[in-house]
Amino acid sequence: MSTPKEMKIRPYARLLTMLGEQLIKNERIALIEIIKNSYDADADWVKIIFKSFDNDYGSKEDSKIIIKDNGFGMTKSIIEKHWLNPATPIKKLQKKLKDKTPKGRIMQGEKGIGRFALLKLGRKVDIITKTKETNNELFVRYDFTNYDDDFLTENGKEKDLFIDDLTVTLQEQKPKVFIGCNTSLSNGAIHNNTHGTLIEISNLKGGWSEKKVAKVYQDISRLQSIFAIRNTNSKKPSDFKVDIYKNDIRQKLSEGYLKVLNLLLEDRSVIKIEEGQFNSNIND
Repeated sequence: MSTPKEMKIRPYARLLTMLGEQLIKNERIALIEIIKNSYDADADWVKIIFKSFDNDYGSKEDSKIIIKDNGFGMTKSIIEKHWLNPATPIKKLQKKLKDKTPKGRIMQGEKGIGRFALLKLGRKVDIITKTKETNNELFVRYDFTNYDDDFLTENGKEKDLFIDDLTVTLQEQKPKVFIGCNTSLSNGAIHNNTHGTLIEISNLKGGWSEKKVAKVYQDISRLQSIFAIRNTNSKKPSDFKVDIYKNDIRQKLSEGYLKVLNLLLEDRSVIKIEEGQFNSNIND
């Protein structure tokens, strides 16, 4: 009779793909999850760029998806203890204590699946992030280009790959992205962009289309007040703006969304109040 042997559970790397397929059905949902992270980070804006795509959003070998915001950014501690740990409970714990961000936004994420969203979009991910309080940027790189989509092979050869076999690099560097330069958006340049997060995804997986990109904008527009979207002359614009670019050209998705929204509010509303006032600070 032998003595009991203590054994640890050691998941295969394929678990990342399996969970990702269950939690994130397609590329559209993956991109929305990443944008929600910007929202939870109290970003004023997020800019998505489909770089080196053709007219029909067909991707090429050098195509990239870039997501940039001016949110809180991440510290080294957050990256090491939370971002690199799938299913981190940090947002769920925050929502138990206080379900709103410092700006008063209701937090959107709680399952810690942002990492799965990245892997759903591409095999190589570069993240540059900086907070207001730090002098340097942090550079995180996921490079899984040597593996197949299911993490069953490395460099074309079958191999038993476990989650702890996958490595991610983290480096501190002098600011190269968040250096106070302007970021061009549809409502003008944003000044003093000295903090936030930039995510660049390459070696892309899946496919895109104009319809799929428009659906991303439509879904994420639910995070914005419909009053701020409609009132383009307001001195207090929407506190969360999403712009989507294909290469260097802004896609006029807000105009199409606004047209549909106006139709619903003007012609198909059940109750209509004119010359009234809306106060978003009232909680009753």
